[in-house]
Amino acid sequence: VRAFREDLRRFAERLTGDMRRLLELRFLMGLTQMETAAEMKVPRSTLEDREHALKKQLRAYLLDGGEP
Repeated sequence: VRAFREDLRRFAERLTGDMRRLLELRFLMGLTQMETAAEMKVPRSTLEDREHALKKQLRAYLLDGGEP
């Protein structure tokens, strides 16, 4: 678990402000999509699109061993 948290921290450092905030709210703080969308002041559908892109980026990052 410690290694994954470190990977997640390094991944977060590479993200833009909005994507980093999404990662923090949804996956570190555990907010729902509706709560996160309200906090970020975006429609839930926009948040879903961003979340999908974020998961795709994270998956690629982890599969590549944390390489850019």
